[in-house]
Amino acid sequence: MTIVKKVARLRDWIALKTGAIRSPMIAEVGGYAARFTVQSVEEIWRIRDLRGEQDVIRLLLEEAEEDDVLWDVGSNIGTHACICSTKANVFAFEPNPDTFDRLTENSDRAPGTVIPLRYGLSSSSGDISFEPSPIAANGTHKVSTEGSMTIKTISGDELVESGEVPKPNVVKVDVEGHELEVLKGMTNALQSVNFVIVEIHAGVDPKDVTKLLSEAKLSTEITKLNRDEDFVIGRRQND
Repeated sequence: MTIVKKVARLRDWIALKTGAIRSPMIAEVGGYAARFTVQSVEEIWRIRDLRGEQDVIRLLLEEAEEDDVLWDVGSNIGTHACICSTKANVFAFEPNPDTFDRLTENSDRAPGTVIPLRYGLSSSSGDISFEPSPIAANGTHKVSTEGSMTIKTISGDELVESGEVPKPNVVKVDVEGHELEVLKGMTNALQSVNFVIVEIHAGVDPKDVTKLLSEAKLSTEITKLNRDEDFVIGRRQND
């Protein structure tokens, strides 16, 4: 961490402790806003600048119709989910226990419907090794063979078939390298999707993601959205 970042971190920590930064904080994208509780410097930073993901949230808001079902897969503390709940009914998936608690608190403040679900979506149901970030608001929790905890996974299709969640119209996936397994587990659900955006992480070939989305009859593109990471976008074209 650079000296500048250390000084900024200390400044925000003091501001949080002294009440100069008050909870809840408001985050807004394109005129849509939500309130978020903050308990750490990392949460302040995530709410303040949305970790540079305004373009992702903006796309979700543009593509979602009123009362659509949006799956937020890898929801973290709920920035995307809560802001997008102004238009859509959001089902927010977050398997990390500490982060899930923060997601639940923020969901209670959401302007619309956010249903937090403590599942890791995958290609099958069961238990899997998982490595959480030491800080709840960090977005680096990931499936790992050397993970320090075990989480419960389930396929999206199984959740739909059981009636626990409805089929999605819009999907966002940000799961730190588990992207392909998530999509393989929702091949049936993808048939109803009109828009999907997948953030690509190390070890995942975006062409493999485009192949899975193309099989669901979605037109695809690979873009960076002014970020270093690739994103794969899938849209259903009107006949």
